Amino acid sequence: RPIPGQDWTRTNADGQAELDVPSMEFSIGASLRGHESHRSGPYTYDSAPGRLEIELQREPAVSGRVVAYGQPVRGASIEIGQRIEGFVPLEAGFPHRTFNNQNHGIITDGEGRFSCPVDSEWSDISVFAHGAGFATAEVELTVEPGAGVAGVLLEMTHGGSVTGTVVAPPDATPEDLFVAASRGDHRPIWTRVAADGTYRLEGMAPGPWRDE
Repeated sequence: RPIPGQDWTRTNADGQAELDVPSMEFSIGASLRGHESHRSGPYTYDSAPGRLEIELQREPAVSGRVVAYGQPVRGASIEIGQRIEGFVPLEAGFPHRTFNNQNHGIITDGEGRFSCPVDSEWSDISVFAHGAGFATAEVELTVEPGAGVAGVLLEMTHGGSVTGTVVAPPDATPEDLFVAASRGDHRPIWTRVAADGTYRLEGMAPGPWRDE
């Protein structure tokens, strides 16, 4: 992702790239999904190497499969979160029990397989799978910091449901209201209240849940 003040180019099939040397002091960085970023320098115009070889190291990763009712789930998105002790950030009014890295864009292949980088400083983690038509699947793991883990199995289901009734305040009608619920995984679910004050939340994974 280009950043103002920085020039980016992709390597070719041989892993090579050519960069213009700026007149001011600069550094050279390289990044690849699933690998630790590398930065060399700083250099000046006169001290810049004519050729620089960079070897990227793989990041620790969590890998495994996502299935539903015994069948692989293709296209499920994978997130990894660090379980939080003693600090619960808020988002949309709901407390969270994990700090999630939602920026990897990892999805499962046709066999339900995935491999997702994990922060090298995290140890108590939760792995989440999100797929259309399914409730969130979650597995809690404890890993050695800087080490990955393979063979993780996430099993998705359609989930359960909760129904209830809301009594609207005097200055509102039921259709003005929404009911939201969260299990602390950064994926709250929402629904509009019906005209008779009833509501139904679907696709709910095992709790605990908090509703508002």
